[in-house]
Amino acid sequence: MTDEPDVELLTDEYGVSHVYADSRYALGYGQGYAQARDRLFQMDVLRHVGYGDSAGVLGPSQVASDRQVRRDLYTREELERQYERSTPEAKELLEGFAAGVNRRRAQAMRDLPAEFLTLGHLPEPWDPVDTVAVLAYMIGYFGTFGGHEIGNAARFARLEERLADRAAAYEAYGDLNWLRVPEDHTATLDAPRDGGEDALRFDDVPAEQLDLAEAALGAVPWGEREGKVFGLQRATGALAGFEWGSNALVVSGDRTETGSPMMFGGPQMGYFRPPVVHEVGLHGAGFDCAGIAVVGTPGVVIGRTPEFAWSVTSGYDDMRDTVALRLHPTDDDRYYWRGRWREFRTEEVTHSPSRLGALADGQRPAGGETQQLAWVEESGATMPVVAWNPTERVAWAQRTTTRGQELQAALQWSELGALDSPKEAEEHLAEFPFSFNFLFADSEEVRYVHTGRIPERPDDVDPRFPVPADRFRWHGTRVGAGLDCSGTDPESGYFAQWNNAPATGWRAGDAEGRWGSIHRADLLETVVDEHLADGPLSMDGVESILQEAATRDPVARHSAPILADVARESDDWILRAMADELDAWREAGYTWAEGAADGDDPERDGGFDADGDGRYDFAAMAIWEETRRELQERVFGPALGDLTPELVFDPPLEVHPEEDEFPHAGDHGRTDRDVTLVDALRGETSHDWFDEDRDAVVEDALRAAAETLTEEFDSDDPADWRREVRTTGFSPMGGLPVCEIPMVNRGSWNQVVSPVENRARGVLAPSNVGHLAMRELPGAVRGSVPDQLEDQLAMYEEFDYKPFPVARRRVEERAERRTLLDAETLGRFPRLFGLLGRD
Repeated sequence: MTDEPDVELLTDEYGVSHVYADSRYALGYGQGYAQARDRLFQMDVLRHVGYGDSAGVLGPSQVASDRQVRRDLYTREELERQYERSTPEAKELLEGFAAGVNRRRAQAMRDLPAEFLTLGHLPEPWDPVDTVAVLAYMIGYFGTFGGHEIGNAARFARLEERLADRAAAYEAYGDLNWLRVPEDHTATLDAPRDGGEDALRFDDVPAEQLDLAEAALGAVPWGEREGKVFGLQRATGALAGFEWGSNALVVSGDRTETGSPMMFGGPQMGYFRPPVVHEVGLHGAGFDCAGIAVVGTPGVVIGRTPEFAWSVTSGYDDMRDTVALRLHPTDDDRYYWRGRWREFRTEEVTHSPSRLGALADGQRPAGGETQQLAWVEESGATMPVVAWNPTERVAWAQRTTTRGQELQAALQWSELGALDSPKEAEEHLAEFPFSFNFLFADSEEVRYVHTGRIPERPDDVDPRFPVPADRFRWHGTRVGAGLDCSGTDPESGYFAQWNNAPATGWRAGDAEGRWGSIHRADLLETVVDEHLADGPLSMDGVESILQEAATRDPVARHSAPILADVARESDDWILRAMADELDAWREAGYTWAEGAADGDDPERDGGFDADGDGRYDFAAMAIWEETRRELQERVFGPALGDLTPELVFDPPLEVHPEEDEFPHAGDHGRTDRDVTLVDALRGETSHDWFDEDRDAVVEDALRAAAETLTEEFDSDDPADWRREVRTTGFSPMGGLPVCEIPMVNRGSWNQVVSPVENRARGVLAPSNVGHLAMRELPGAVRGSVPDQLEDQLAMYEEFDYKPFPVARRRVEERAERRTLLDAETLGRFPRLFGLLGRD
């Protein structure tokens, strides 16, 4: 070994390590070592998920995930090609990371995480391409949006069937999906931007495109005879509930007490135990930052440096298009493309679920399943075939603007921690291809940058529906800075982002309900304006904004006042009492967390339950939910039938993606299901969804809700209709049980930063450490979880934070453990046992 170790780790009481090293290899080595120390089992799960062979480890519950990954993403050879195309600097980082993981893996063989032993599965050595597999899954699925066309076509076909008029159905569908962001949407930028896409007039839509829509009603996943086709690719199995969501706020210095900018970041990546991100600090080789990394990968994706802080939300641009292919009448492997029959590139794979994994998951062992894969390769593009209707002889393939660019983009993203300013960061992201919103704050300015690679589509097809193969083409793409969606120091004094549109006039994409007249960003903007009305913001004020946005209903606030107005005019005393309850909720800002009624109980002040009876303080919450359910069927059921979305207000503890569930706040957390209803209530739709008698339909829904609630609570007094406090669950990715907190609509990790003061606070629930030792497993199963595996859970629930330093002096003040490693020597022998660091 060399005289001086290459890597130093300083680790605090919460298991957060700061890595100090002089080369990229050594920096990656230290991060890989720390991550494997804390998350080795989770890392192993994520790489197998990314390769599409996770059922062989976890059992049959992962087959659906593996089928999806193998169908939509990459072969191992394609992942290896991404790695081989990377720069020497990137390979140095990835190889160091792999060597650090393997160093810790060798040590951990003496005390493997309990999950490995339970499953009878030993972790293979980590290879740099394993990181590519994780990134391809995390960014390839959740940084590329669009591809809803099959579901859209099915909804249009159902409208045509129920309304018996294609033109009327097309007009009604425009109320569900509008393509261009309307003027009344709460956008991040003040000035409009040209989206370049508009819905066509009905007479201009190709008849063949609408003719093909009916086939979407019978669409099933490619190669299968049954199953549901989702427009948006989503996680299943162990990662069900994962998504890039998030909110963030950056405030200009003229609106803060310090006279310099502040921010909060709230990336939402689902609630998991342990989280899919890992807190870490990286110092050296040009980096000086602290924040979070995606498990299985090096770098910091969101965090801070001594000079600036940044956070990220999903951009949701439409970067994936669906092509409708005519299948040969007798040969499933042939399709018609521009004048002749061609053959898919095909492959057959077998999924063999682990028997021990099945037993550990409480399932019966299952036999192997064979899957047929197919790709269209035309015009230099590879397009996976995702679905088909074998009866109608139609298949659908999808083309994505970013295919094969995941590793390159992820490494570009990870370089933010080595930059000096937000301006430099914006220049660095000038050609970043994946769809995200980056928000920055330093001691002088706040900056917003919207990124992505968007195709330039022809104007003679409707991009909301699959495009016939003979008409499918792109004229080119616009990327990064070419989108012209960035800004600095806005007139309002802040940039607030909650996955809302970057600007009005921008393309709303192909998703129904996206970026319409109402949005959850409306709530965030309201809360910010309320606080700014009281004067400049402190860090505590920024934290309060974060808390209120997470605990005030962003959905009900748009329709509840209209329901109250109708109920108030009724001659039924129960409906008038319901109006009183709805008015009381409005007065309180539609909060879920009222707090102690007299302020005399500090332990409950700001909590969810003022009198401690385990129920929400406002009966209006139940009134709105039941009335909203009744309206869903009365307003949309006649036109959409079985394709009417079902509302789910109780966050599921175990997410079932086939039910289109929204994990952390249910349908209290997103407005896409409500925007058309609110537009219809306001009389701002093309189709008459209320059949000319809005108030009668609303009153009928209120009466039906009253009957349901009277029976549920055994009382006809609306004041008694207070539901039990709902909980949000952290899904275990391993041997730990589910843990719960009161329902919130909040990021998985939060940071609050004042760059000029060099102050930051953060929290990651339930913990940064996820290593469950075999000796701890029996107690954990019974609910006795080791403290280090949930040491930030109470802090998160109470909206409290720990210090999150980046300066060496502050890191040393909090460090409880120092580890020295020789990266160079261990890099040559990554699989040796017994080569221990010096603690």
